[in-house]
Amino acid sequence: MLSEISSDFQELTLQGQITYRISEPAKAAKMLNYAINSLQLTHIPDDPQKLPERLINLALVVIKGTVQHMSLKEAIVSADDIASKAGRTLAAHEMVKTPGVEILGLSVAAIKPTPETAKALEAETREAILKESDQAIFLRRNYAVEQERLRISEIKHDEICRSHISLRGGRGDLRLRTGQQQTAENKDSENAQIWQHRAKHPCGSRLMKRQQNTMAGNFPCRKLTAA
Repeated sequence: MLSEISSDFQELTLQGQITYRISEPAKAAKMLNYAINSLQLTHIPDDPQKLPERLINLALVVIKGTVQHMSLKEAIVSADDIASKAGRTLAAHEMVKTPGVEILGLSVAAIKPTPETAKALEAETREAILKESDQAIFLRRNYAVEQERLRISEIKHDEICRSHISLRGGRGDLRLRTGQQQTAENKDSENAQIWQHRAKHPCGSRLMKRQQNTMAGNFPCRKLTAA
């Protein structure tokens, strides 16, 4: 495990692993002393133990150069990218090629912030989620209100249409009754004119009396004489 600082000055803890092998033993023997005690069958110097330490220290330098260009949030979600970039840089380094070492793989298992920073990030993420939830509820309520407004508007429109239809029907009936009344008035006026015209002539006067008697049910009595 190792600790690094991100570009926004936040501490990160990284846990990784390096896999390597000595691909060119002749180069490694020139650079390191692999002498063995024939009685104890152990390495006389500690050079073989120094090689992993050198590789780890070199990996730390490479990873630091990669992480320091990332922010905290970017580094937390970029474990694979960090491992890939650091692995390529480490494999091409002269301190790896010179002793005949081949880097088989470099992996970053975990990248974690400090506990306080982790709590702050959790709170920020939680607030963002709650904000999105509130926004969704707000939009859903607005949609329901808009649908209700449209429904009420449609009901009012239908009521206005029915009122217009009823008003047109009432106007038609009024015109019909007015026309019938006017026709009756015209007919009465014509009849009055006819009666006035007849009243001016003697024959017309007798005819008017006869019609009046007929309408009233008065018939003149005639005397019957024996033949």
